[in-house]
Amino acid sequence: MGKCNYCSSTLRQVKAGLNKSGSQRYLCHACQRIYTPQATKYGCSQLVRLLVMKMYFQRRSQSIPPTVREIASTFSVSPQSVLNWSRAYMRNYSKKFSIYGDTFFTDLDVRIKKLIDKQNKFRF
Repeated sequence: MGKCNYCSSTLRQVKAGLNKSGSQRYLCHACQRIYTPQATKYGCSQLVRLLVMKMYFQRRSQSIPPTVREIASTFSVSPQSVLNWSRAYMRNYSKKFSIYGDTFFTDLDVRIKKLIDKQNKFRF
């Protein structure tokens, strides 16, 4: 298995279930603590969030009512997440760019391209 994050013991490490994100937890019998050696992040990636927002704001700028349920089902996220992400993005960037202007979508495209390039950089 591994070593305890707290006491660094490698003896008597036993499985102790899963955490919310699905990572394996272990129990150290030396210090009686539960730890997760390689925790995975819970939630959606930044790329998915940006793609969801781009679709949401594109539909909104074209005077097509953005159906949050459609967008959510396309990306397999909850409708409330789509609303939360779009509101947060508008709150942070509405002062910087005019909403629905060319610069707004250019900024989204640049951020999406950077994330895709970053992901492709580590693939063989």
